Amino acid sequence: MHVRSITAKTIQQAMSQARDLLGDDAVMLSTSENAHGEVVATFALERAQEEPLFPDEWLDSNDTALPRASLDELLDGKAPPREAPKPAPRAEAPRHDNQASKAEAALRYHQIPVQQAEQLLHYPGPLPSEGDAALAALFAHHLRFDPLPLAEEGWRTMLIGPPGVGKTITAAKIAARSVMEGLPVHLITTDTQRAGGVEQLAAFAKVLSVPLEVASTREELRELLATYDERDRIIIDSGGCNPYQFQELKNLGAMARQPGVEPVLVCAAGSAPQEAMEYAGVFSFLDIERCILTRMDCARYYGSVIALAMSGDLAFSHVTHSPKAMGDFDPLTPEKLAEFFTNYQRDRLAA
Repeated sequence: MHVRSITAKTIQQAMSQARDLLGDDAVMLSTSENAHGEVVATFALERAQEEPLFPDEWLDSNDTALPRASLDELLDGKAPPREAPKPAPRAEAPRHDNQASKAEAALRYHQIPVQQAEQLLHYPGPLPSEGDAALAALFAHHLRFDPLPLAEEGWRTMLIGPPGVGKTITAAKIAARSVMEGLPVHLITTDTQRAGGVEQLAAFAKVLSVPLEVASTREELRELLATYDERDRIIIDSGGCNPYQFQELKNLGAMARQPGVEPVLVCAAGSAPQEAMEYAGVFSFLDIERCILTRMDCARYYGSVIALAMSGDLAFSHVTHSPKAMGDFDPLTPEKLAEFFTNYQRDRLAA
């Protein structure tokens, strides 16, 4: 999917430019007005698949075909043994003597796209030599880290992202952290389409003694937000949005554009870097500044989180690495990210 924002004096001019740039199949996702009174319209175009899913030589090759057996052989138990396919060898990071080479090996192991890896490896001066410090220095130099202002009065956020990345449990974690620190907080859910979406957050809210409200439409959400005090902290759990469905993106755009509400992207670790890059591009029409990483404990390859942040110019906010609502919800720092990246070496030695 290709997403493009266009600035013009009128909506008609923006639509005309979109047709010239993207073609007649472009769909308008959202519109807004900038400080100069100009129209800012976001359009999307679903890209046609340029290459077949499987190359012809894969489909025609018989090199890996299993031995064939006749029906009689199968019934008599005389069929040749079928060997289970051998698992792909696990990537190994080569040993190096200098810190730059070790950092490069770690980036390669985690399958970071080549262009982004090359950018990360540029550093003004010698790298630190202690433990994970070299990677931490590279991350601090090239990436942004900006925790959510959980202690600030009047902070309001909407958690957005694809289905199944852990938005609801993340909302519960933020609420739990606020309660533990004695900060009043309110929960709102707009996840009314998914079976059990409201009930799941309601169960967490009951345990935490946190009020929960439900909003099904943009108008309901706007009216509900107007009833709160400007000092109230509010966490909004949105429904999962399929980033490849135009109508879902339009609905999310309408719901998320609320005065004073910051949209924060929630993304699970372990996906393909290319897919994470597409997520960053698709959700960019919401002007997202920060992202929360989930399921870091369930992944061993973290190239996608780097691809997400660098492609979308997103700041890392917080990280979760357990499914417990009362568990972890920690600010992500360069040192913590470097620790995740080098844990694979320690895991392999301990195995």
